[in-house]
Amino acid sequence: MDAPKQAHMFWIIGIVLLAAGIPAVAIGYYNDSLTFTLVGLSELVCGLILITIGLLRQQRLKRDRS
Repeated sequence: MDAPKQAHMFWIIGIVLLAAGIPAVAIGYYNDSLTFTLVGLSELVCGLILITIGLLRQQRLKRDRS
């Protein structure tokens, strides 16, 4: 797999984790479920980390091309 597709793959997986984490946190908070809230928070953090990795890879690729 070439490097530009890898950067986009990190973005896509990160966005999916963010999309899954937001309702999990909301449901866990609403139902007073600590486990569900923690799972949602971990999904949010992992999603943000993956999006950051994707952005950094894309910036590095743009810098290397020029």
